Amino acid sequence: MGELLLAEPSRVLGRADLDALGRFPLMVKILDAAQNLSLQLHPSRLAGVERGFGDQGKDEVWVVLDAQPGAEVMIGLGDGVSPQGFFEALERGEDPSSLLRRLQAKPGDVFIIPAGTVHSLGSGLLIYELQENSDLTFRVHDWGRLGLDGKPRKLHLQEARETPLSDLADPRVVPRDLGEGLSLLVETEGFRLFRWELPDAVDLWTEGAFVILSVIQGGVEVLGDQGRLNLGEGETGLIPGGTQKVHLNPRGTCTILLSRPGASS
Repeated sequence: MGELLLAEPSRVLGRADLDALGRFPLMVKILDAAQNLSLQLHPSRLAGVERGFGDQGKDEVWVVLDAQPGAEVMIGLGDGVSPQGFFEALERGEDPSSLLRRLQAKPGDVFIIPAGTVHSLGSGLLIYELQENSDLTFRVHDWGRLGLDGKPRKLHLQEARETPLSDLADPRVVPRDLGEGLSLLVETEGFRLFRWELPDAVDLWTEGAFVILSVIQGGVEVLGDQGRLNLGEGETGLIPGGTQKVHLNPRGTCTILLSRPGASS
């Protein structure tokens, strides 16, 4: 897809744009955390520009697909914890677990992680992650993990300390019911994420921009002018923005996540 994106970006993106570095603007991942993932944060677009990193914002959203009993996400600082106190504890090499907002996670939960929010995915979680496509990540704690060379991985405490932290009241998302099995989960400048429990065969309109379609339950046949695509549970496909619409034919009970570009894309 990379060559086509460079040669005919409008065919892939539709009315959406490449990101500031000329890349596809969104990224989808499936994260299977056998242990805590690194504690990190991403600067906002404004902070990135001000500090010379370029226009690379990175809002994220997590959708919990599966969770072991007691599994947690860590998003933001705990009540009464100041950024100064947090970073001083990290510089002393202390375990930051007690300084973070820790939330129980269960299948179906949705969490928003705005740029500037410290976050870590706890062990025992299977997560669908949608994010803006940026490599700008400041790792601030790694739970004693070693890299492939047998040494602790590099931390970015100074860079993180100079980054304004997001003051997020509650990262848990309450979906907005749009009817006919469709719910809006998250809407940011960079993306919109929907969950759709397909009631039956239905047309999906691209609205002039690409759509990322991920199956989280069942399967679906995608029929368009250029052919057909069969997606099973755990698989993801891209509907180009140059396509007006596709027909979705679910196989049994089917739930999909739809990712669309946001207002800034």
